[in-house]
Amino acid sequence: MSSARFATDLRPDPALRRLLQLSGSFATLAGVALALHLQAPLMLRLALLAAWLGHSLRELYRQSAGMRRVRRLRLWSTGEAVAIAPDGSVVTLEHASGSVVLPALAWLRFRFPDGLYYGELLRCNAGGERDWHQLQLLWRQHRGSFGRTRGS
Repeated sequence: MSSARFATDLRPDPALRRLLQLSGSFATLAGVALALHLQAPLMLRLALLAAWLGHSLRELYRQSAGMRRVRRLRLWSTGEAVAIAPDGSVVTLEHASGSVVLPALAWLRFRFPDGLYYGELLRCNAGGERDWHQLQLLWRQHRGSFGRTRGS
């Protein structure tokens, strides 16, 4: 592949998004069950439960808010990333730490300009064979930038 500038378009899979939200909800409920059954004083269990619920619900909200903002992702060969919103507007994203690209599955984390962190679970048919191949290529070439924010 030439060194010319190219972009890969990735369309999030609604089924994977539902699975992600469902797994987060189950993890929240599992944490509640564990906190309630700890062999610890009641006040400590309640404090842990409140902290767990606060953190989990906040993360579920952030993920849901990010999903509502993104209809499509476009990653450029230069390492830049943008989100195409449902209304067609384009928002520049920063890569956030925690991204992983495997042969058939990818977890990409981004930060919106307003500070909202968001992750997208993608599988190889998310954008077609060509786009998935280009994502693999971008990952190999820019792996360091997938977890680096501006100024770091």
